[in-house]
Amino acid sequence: MVGNFIIFRLYLLLAIIILLPICYFITLELFNQIIYSYIFIKDVRIIKQKNVIFDDIYFLVNYFMKRRQWFKCILMLQFYEYYKNYNSNRLLGICFHNLSYQYIARYYYINSLKYETSLEVLENLALICIDLKDDRMLTEVCCKISDIDPDNNILMKLS
Repeated sequence: MVGNFIIFRLYLLLAIIILLPICYFITLELFNQIIYSYIFIKDVRIIKQKNVIFDDIYFLVNYFMKRRQWFKCILMLQFYEYYKNYNSNRLLGICFHNLSYQYIARYYYINSLKYETSLEVLENLALICIDLKDDRMLTEVCCKISDIDPDNNILMKLS
């Protein structure tokens, strides 16, 4: 009878030792999810009242990108684009590029160039054109890059 009691206590001690670290990591993950969900819900509530709070969008996008949760990031960006008229083409292009959807990424990068011409977008578009073996578009992109960057630092990096 005493042997069974000792075995039962050892079993409980072993279970506690194994389950405590698991509970700790689950609690940390839940805490992070609650914080980011709060920020997202806060923006949804003020959607009709104010414009986009850019810091929160970039905070959430960076969070999803660091965790490689590309589809959550895409859904959030399309939500902002639809409801708040936020130009998220560049960020959507980055997400689809990392998911290896080259044609969709090219579409969003080209749309992003309609609103702003940045070297980052042109560089990523050039990389996609290289992957897709689209020489005609690659020459157009390289001409735009050489117009913006006369030192050709970006073109040197691509070759």
